Amino acid sequence: MAERSAKRIRRYKIIAGVIFGLLLLVLVSEVMDVADSFDSDGYELNKRVNERNQQYANTNVFGFTDKERTMRKPKGVFRIAVLGDSFIWGDGLPYERVWSHKLEQRIEAKYDSVEVLSWGRCGWSTLDEFNFFKEHGKDYDIDLAANRDNIEAGQAWWKGIYSPENLKDYQVVLNEFHQYLEDGHVQSLVVMTMPGFGDAGLERFSRARPLIVNAGFPCLDLYEPVKLKLGHYKPSELQANPVNSHPGELLTEEFAGEVEVYLESKGYLRNLHERKSK
Repeated sequence: MAERSAKRIRRYKIIAGVIFGLLLLVLVSEVMDVADSFDSDGYELNKRVNERNQQYANTNVFGFTDKERTMRKPKGVFRIAVLGDSFIWGDGLPYERVWSHKLEQRIEAKYDSVEVLSWGRCGWSTLDEFNFFKEHGKDYDIDLAANRDNIEAGQAWWKGIYSPENLKDYQVVLNEFHQYLEDGHVQSLVVMTMPGFGDAGLERFSRARPLIVNAGFPCLDLYEPVKLKLGHYKPSELQANPVNSHPGELLTEEFAGEVEVYLESKGYLRNLHERKSK
Protein backbone atom coordinates (compact mmCIF):
# COMPACT_ATOMS: atom_id res chain seq x y z
CA MET A 1 0.00 0.00 0.00
CA ALA A 2 2.77 2.43 0.96
CA GLU A 3 4.74 1.59 -2.19
CA ARG A 4 1.66 2.17 -4.37
CA SER A 5 1.07 5.52 -2.68
CA ALA A 6 4.69 6.60 -3.23
CA LYS A 7 4.46 5.74 -6.95
CA ARG A 8 1.25 7.74 -7.24
CA ILE A 9 2.94 10.78 -5.64
CA ARG A 10 5.90 10.51 -8.01
CA ARG A 11 3.58 10.31 -11.01
CA TYR A 12 1.60 13.29 -9.80
CA LYS A 13 4.75 15.34 -9.36
CA ILE A 14 5.79 14.61 -12.91
CA ILE A 15 2.33 15.46 -14.26
CA ALA A 16 2.22 18.70 -12.29
CA GLY A 17 5.63 19.73 -13.61
CA VAL A 18 4.54 19.13 -17.18
CA ILE A 19 1.33 21.11 -16.67
CA PHE A 20 3.21 24.13 -15.34
CA GLY A 21 5.46 24.23 -18.38
CA LEU A 22 2.87 23.44 -21.05
CA LEU A 23 0.45 26.07 -19.89
CA LEU A 24 3.14 28.71 -20.11
CA LEU A 25 3.89 27.62 -23.68
CA VAL A 26 0.20 27.64 -24.60
CA LEU A 27 -0.15 31.15 -23.21
CA VAL A 28 2.81 32.44 -25.20
CA SER A 29 1.53 30.72 -28.33
CA GLU A 30 -1.90 32.31 -27.99
CA VAL A 31 -0.39 35.75 -27.44
CA MET A 32 1.65 35.32 -30.61
CA ASP A 33 -1.30 34.04 -32.63
CA VAL A 34 -3.53 36.95 -31.62
CA ALA A 35 -0.78 39.49 -32.23
CA ASP A 36 0.00 37.97 -35.62
CA SER A 37 -3.44 39.02 -36.84
CA PHE A 38 -2.42 42.67 -36.75
CA ASP A 39 1.39 42.67 -36.75
CA SER A 40 2.87 40.40 -39.38
CA ASP A 41 6.21 42.25 -39.21
CA GLY A 42 6.37 41.54 -35.47
CA TYR A 43 5.65 37.88 -36.05
CA GLU A 44 8.49 37.65 -38.58
CA LEU A 45 10.82 39.39 -36.14
CA ASN A 46 9.85 36.96 -33.39
CA LYS A 47 10.42 34.03 -35.74
CA ARG A 48 13.87 35.27 -36.81
CA VAL A 49 14.97 35.86 -33.22
CA ASN A 50 13.92 32.40 -32.10
CA GLU A 51 15.47 30.75 -35.13
CA ARG A 52 18.76 32.46 -34.30
CA ASN A 53 18.45 31.43 -30.66
CA GLN A 54 17.73 27.85 -31.72
CA GLN A 55 20.79 27.77 -33.98
CA TYR A 56 22.89 28.81 -31.01
CA ALA A 57 21.16 26.28 -28.74
CA ASN A 58 21.91 23.56 -31.28
CA THR A 59 25.61 24.00 -30.50
CA ASN A 60 25.01 23.24 -26.82
CA VAL A 61 24.86 19.61 -25.71
CA PHE A 62 21.77 20.32 -23.57
CA GLY A 63 20.03 22.70 -25.97
CA PHE A 64 20.68 25.76 -23.81
CA THR A 65 21.43 29.17 -25.27
CA ASP A 66 24.77 29.09 -23.50
CA LYS A 67 28.31 28.36 -24.57
CA GLU A 68 29.77 24.97 -23.79
CA ARG A 69 31.29 24.69 -20.33
CA THR A 70 33.83 22.22 -19.04
CA MET A 71 32.50 19.91 -16.36
CA ARG A 72 35.51 20.56 -14.17
CA LYS A 73 35.67 24.28 -13.53
CA PRO A 74 39.09 25.97 -13.64
CA LYS A 75 40.83 26.45 -10.32
CA GLY A 76 39.69 29.53 -8.44
CA VAL A 77 36.53 30.06 -10.49
CA PHE A 78 33.21 30.86 -8.79
CA ARG A 79 30.48 29.20 -10.84
CA ILE A 80 26.82 30.27 -10.78
CA ALA A 81 24.16 28.22 -12.55
CA VAL A 82 20.92 30.03 -13.41
CA LEU A 83 18.16 27.47 -13.98
CA GLY A 84 14.90 28.46 -15.60
CA ASP A 85 12.49 28.19 -18.48
CA SER A 86 11.88 30.36 -21.55
CA PHE A 87 12.87 33.44 -19.54
CA ILE A 88 16.41 32.02 -19.47
CA TRP A 89 16.41 30.39 -22.92
CA GLY A 90 15.33 33.72 -24.43
CA ASP A 91 11.98 33.19 -26.14
CA GLY A 92 11.45 36.19 -28.40
CA LEU A 93 14.55 38.00 -27.17
CA PRO A 94 18.10 37.55 -28.50
CA TYR A 95 19.77 35.16 -26.06
CA GLU A 96 22.58 37.60 -25.21
CA ARG A 97 19.98 40.03 -23.83
CA VAL A 98 18.54 37.51 -21.35
CA TRP A 99 19.18 38.56 -17.77
CA SER A 100 21.45 35.63 -16.88
CA HIS A 101 23.80 36.53 -19.75
CA LYS A 102 23.68 40.18 -18.73
CA LEU A 103 24.47 39.14 -15.17
CA GLU A 104 27.58 37.32 -16.37
CA GLN A 105 28.65 40.36 -18.39
CA ARG A 106 28.18 42.64 -15.38
CA ILE A 107 30.12 40.44 -12.98
CA GLU A 108 32.88 39.67 -15.47
CA ALA A 109 33.40 43.41 -15.98
CA LYS A 110 34.24 43.76 -12.28
CA TYR A 111 35.79 40.44 -11.31
CA ASP A 112 38.07 37.76 -12.63
CA SER A 113 37.28 34.08 -12.25
CA VAL A 114 33.50 33.92 -12.43
CA GLU A 115 31.12 32.03 -14.71
CA VAL A 116 27.34 32.37 -14.94
CA LEU A 117 25.80 29.38 -16.71
CA SER A 118 22.41 29.86 -18.37
CA TRP A 119 20.55 26.57 -17.97
CA GLY A 120 17.07 27.16 -19.36
CA ARG A 121 14.66 25.40 -21.70
CA CYS A 122 11.28 26.61 -22.93
CA GLY A 123 8.51 24.97 -20.92
CA TRP A 124 10.70 23.79 -18.06
CA SER A 125 9.14 23.54 -14.62
CA THR A 126 10.93 23.57 -11.28
CA LEU A 127 10.74 19.78 -11.36
CA ASP A 128 12.52 19.74 -14.75
CA GLU A 129 15.26 21.95 -13.32
CA PHE A 130 15.63 19.66 -10.33
CA ASN A 131 15.82 16.55 -12.50
CA PHE A 132 18.41 18.16 -14.77
CA PHE A 133 20.54 19.19 -11.82
CA LYS A 134 20.44 15.70 -10.35
CA GLU A 135 21.31 14.05 -13.66
CA HIS A 136 23.83 16.49 -15.11
CA GLY A 137 24.19 19.77 -13.23
CA LYS A 138 25.83 18.27 -10.18
CA ASP A 139 28.84 17.33 -12.33
CA TYR A 140 29.69 20.96 -13.13
CA ASP A 141 31.14 22.08 -9.78
CA ILE A 142 28.39 24.62 -9.11
CA ASP A 143 28.92 27.03 -6.22
CA LEU A 144 25.56 28.80 -6.40
CA ALA A 145 22.34 27.62 -8.04
CA ALA A 146 19.98 30.49 -8.84
CA ASN A 147 16.52 29.39 -9.96
CA ARG A 148 13.97 31.54 -11.71
CA ASP A 149 10.67 30.85 -9.99
CA ASN A 150 8.40 29.51 -12.73
CA ILE A 151 5.15 28.34 -11.19
CA GLU A 152 2.98 30.54 -13.36
CA ALA A 153 0.34 30.62 -16.04
CA GLY A 154 -1.84 33.25 -17.63
CA GLN A 155 -5.43 34.39 -17.92
CA ALA A 156 -8.01 32.03 -16.37
CA TRP A 157 -5.68 29.03 -16.21
CA TRP A 158 -3.70 30.26 -13.25
CA LYS A 159 -6.52 29.52 -10.81
CA GLY A 160 -6.24 25.82 -11.61
CA ILE A 161 -2.46 25.84 -11.48
CA TYR A 162 -2.54 27.55 -8.09
CA SER A 163 -5.04 25.12 -6.64
CA PRO A 164 -4.27 23.81 -3.13
CA GLU A 165 -3.39 20.39 -4.57
CA ASN A 166 -0.84 21.73 -7.04
CA LEU A 167 0.67 24.13 -4.53
CA LYS A 168 1.06 21.26 -2.06
CA ASP A 169 2.87 19.25 -4.70
CA TYR A 170 5.04 22.23 -5.62
CA GLN A 171 6.06 22.53 -1.98
CA VAL A 172 7.24 18.91 -2.01
CA VAL A 173 9.38 19.53 -5.11
CA LEU A 174 10.88 22.68 -3.60
CA ASN A 175 11.66 20.88 -0.34
CA GLU A 176 13.41 18.03 -2.12
CA PHE A 177 15.33 20.36 -4.42
CA HIS A 178 16.61 22.49 -1.56
CA GLN A 179 17.62 19.46 0.47
CA TYR A 180 19.48 18.01 -2.52
CA LEU A 181 21.45 21.24 -2.93
CA GLU A 182 22.15 21.38 0.79
CA ASP A 183 23.45 17.80 0.79
CA GLY A 184 25.73 18.69 -2.13
CA HIS A 185 27.01 21.83 -0.38
CA VAL A 186 25.64 24.06 -3.14
CA GLN A 187 24.40 27.50 -2.14
CA SER A 188 21.02 28.43 -3.56
CA LEU A 189 18.79 31.38 -4.42
CA VAL A 190 15.36 31.70 -6.01
CA VAL A 191 14.84 34.84 -8.10
CA MET A 192 11.22 35.80 -8.75
CA THR A 193 10.91 37.56 -12.13
CA MET A 194 7.90 38.57 -14.19
CA PRO A 195 6.96 39.61 -17.74
CA GLY A 196 5.12 42.71 -16.52
CA PHE A 197 3.04 44.17 -13.71
CA GLY A 198 -0.53 43.70 -12.60
CA ASP A 199 -2.68 42.52 -9.72
CA ALA A 200 -2.86 38.94 -11.02
CA GLY A 201 0.92 38.61 -11.17
CA LEU A 202 1.30 40.10 -7.71
CA GLU A 203 -1.21 37.62 -6.30
CA ARG A 204 0.62 34.69 -7.92
CA PHE A 205 3.88 35.89 -6.39
CA SER A 206 2.23 36.15 -2.97
CA ARG A 207 1.12 32.51 -3.21
CA ALA A 208 4.44 31.12 -4.42
CA ARG A 209 6.78 33.11 -2.19
CA PRO A 210 5.84 31.42 1.14
CA LEU A 211 6.41 27.98 -0.40
CA ILE A 212 9.88 28.98 -1.57
CA VAL A 213 10.79 30.39 1.82
CA ASN A 214 9.31 27.40 3.66
CA ALA A 215 11.56 25.10 1.63
CA GLY A 216 14.58 27.00 2.94
CA PHE A 217 15.52 28.92 -0.21
CA PRO A 218 16.67 32.52 0.04
CA CYS A 219 14.14 34.36 -2.13
CA LEU A 220 14.76 37.53 -4.13
CA ASP A 221 11.36 38.92 -5.14
CA LEU A 222 11.92 41.50 -7.87
CA TYR A 223 8.30 42.52 -8.41
CA GLU A 224 8.21 45.68 -6.30
CA PRO A 225 11.76 47.02 -6.92
CA VAL A 226 11.45 46.57 -10.68
CA LYS A 227 7.92 47.98 -10.77
CA LEU A 228 9.21 51.06 -8.95
CA LYS A 229 11.62 51.69 -11.82
CA LEU A 230 9.59 50.50 -14.81
CA GLY A 231 5.96 50.60 -13.71
CA HIS A 232 5.29 53.73 -15.79
CA TYR A 233 6.04 51.92 -19.06
CA LYS A 234 3.31 50.46 -21.24
CA PRO A 235 3.18 46.63 -21.23
CA SER A 236 4.10 46.63 -24.93
CA GLU A 237 7.29 48.53 -24.11
CA LEU A 238 8.41 45.88 -21.63
CA GLN A 239 7.94 42.77 -23.75
CA ALA A 240 10.50 40.92 -25.83
CA ASN A 241 9.09 42.06 -29.17
CA PRO A 242 5.75 43.33 -30.57
CA VAL A 243 4.14 39.86 -30.56
CA ASN A 244 5.90 38.12 -27.66
CA SER A 245 5.09 38.99 -24.05
CA HIS A 246 8.24 37.49 -22.56
CA PRO A 247 10.46 40.00 -20.70
CA GLY A 248 12.14 42.53 -22.97
CA GLU A 249 15.46 44.26 -22.55
CA LEU A 250 14.19 46.93 -20.17
CA LEU A 251 13.14 44.20 -17.74
CA THR A 252 16.16 41.92 -18.22
CA GLU A 253 18.51 44.83 -17.58
CA GLU A 254 16.82 45.50 -14.25
CA PHE A 255 16.73 41.79 -13.35
CA ALA A 256 20.48 41.50 -13.94
CA GLY A 257 21.22 44.67 -11.99
CA GLU A 258 19.10 43.68 -9.00
CA VAL A 259 20.61 40.19 -8.82
CA GLU A 260 24.13 41.59 -9.08
CA VAL A 261 23.48 43.99 -6.21
CA TYR A 262 21.99 41.15 -4.15
CA LEU A 263 24.98 38.88 -4.74
CA GLU A 264 27.32 41.71 -3.77
CA SER A 265 25.38 42.57 -0.61
CA LYS A 266 25.21 38.95 0.55
CA GLY A 267 28.93 38.38 0.07
CA TYR A 268 28.72 35.80 -2.71
CA LEU A 269 31.33 37.65 -4.77
CA ARG A 270 33.51 38.74 -1.88
CA ASN A 271 36.36 36.33 -2.57
CA LEU A 272 36.61 37.05 -6.29
CA HIS A 273 39.57 39.05 -7.54
CA GLU A 274 38.64 42.51 -8.76
CA ARG A 275 39.80 43.40 -12.24
CA LYS A 276 42.60 45.92 -12.32
CA SER A 277 41.81 49.23 -14.01
CA LYS A 278 43.49 49.65 -17.36
